Amino acid sequence: MGLLTGVKYKLYKKKLVYKGRKGSQKVEQLPMNAPIDFVVTWVDGSDPEWLAENEKYRKECGIKIEQDANGQCRYRDWEIFRYWFRAVEKYAPWVNHVYLVTCGQMPEWINLNSPKLKLIAHKDFIPVKYLPTFSCNPIELNLHRIPGLSEHFVYFNDDEFLNQPLSPEDFFKGGQPNLSAITQPLMKWGANDTFSHMRFSTITAINSMFGSKISSQMESCPEKWFAQVYGNQYIQCNLCAFDQNYLPGILHTHLGIPCRKSMMEKVWNAIPEQLNKTCLNKFRTPTDIIHQIFSIYAMLECEFNPVGREHHGRVFSGVLSEKDDIVNAIVNESYRMICINDSERVTDEDYLQMKTFIREAFEKAFPQKSVYEK
Repeated sequence: MGLLTGVKYKLYKKKLVYKGRKGSQKVEQLPMNAPIDFVVTWVDGSDPEWLAENEKYRKECGIKIEQDANGQCRYRDWEIFRYWFRAVEKYAPWVNHVYLVTCGQMPEWINLNSPKLKLIAHKDFIPVKYLPTFSCNPIELNLHRIPGLSEHFVYFNDDEFLNQPLSPEDFFKGGQPNLSAITQPLMKWGANDTFSHMRFSTITAINSMFGSKISSQMESCPEKWFAQVYGNQYIQCNLCAFDQNYLPGILHTHLGIPCRKSMMEKVWNAIPEQLNKTCLNKFRTPTDIIHQIFSIYAMLECEFNPVGREHHGRVFSGVLSEKDDIVNAIVNESYRMICINDSERVTDEDYLQMKTFIREAFEKAFPQKSVYEK
């Protein structure tokens, strides 16, 4: 039977009433009617003043413009951000507030009189010693400091769009975030793969925080770590991590992620020096810790609801070969959320063509201005 012996076999068979040493850990359930905010980050990468400042600090920090995590493709304008707001209005009219986080810029079409919109500059919540920043990491690691932000919020990049009518329960149930606690060994994709290194730095920090308690934390809520929604293949992966008392990595989906301010504060209290070191970096570096640490911490604290890996939606790469799939997803509301991710894989030719196709699809799906637009 191999790994699937004794108590682990019971876990694998989805015995939700665990009869092991510790019993199931009880987690406080928060009110279902708690307000939920959305937070989205955006930058105008064509702004001459921003470009000049970016170049100044690149030279000071020795960052080359073509480096994978800090390249020009990270700031290209696909001219579709207004559709992010139209999708929010159409698919999540229940949202409490929408916080648009920028370095002080704002889209020329944004309606500052929209009652739900809150325009937030980096200086409004990020400690001054971390500014200016050209990395998403100091921004994301400090979101819990945004004045007035609700305990429960969903964090989006500007390339992550709602794609179907959603309810608050698609993100939170019983006050806990819906997450996929699926272990996944990390892979390095290239010589300068900063993203993989940052994920490794993050999972290393988590394993150091919990030490020899990884297995016992998983064991305390088996109905979450070995949930049937993951499927047998991923349950087997989690059993390997349980057996080794070590997390090799956690599935990372580049989609809107449900967060809790209190969980972020717990992580800051646990490893302030490591998070401070990341936030001091003006650009992404391989040793950075990324915001996924908050979700993984919530998983190990058993303060989450298990959902399958496809629950939140699908990530597209933005290359021309995916044109039909992306257009169909937008027009046919195929997923809860979609991400149209820009990267080095998207050539200048792909970018110019795909920008037109995608904008036309969004215009077909959302022809009317939202209350967030002038």
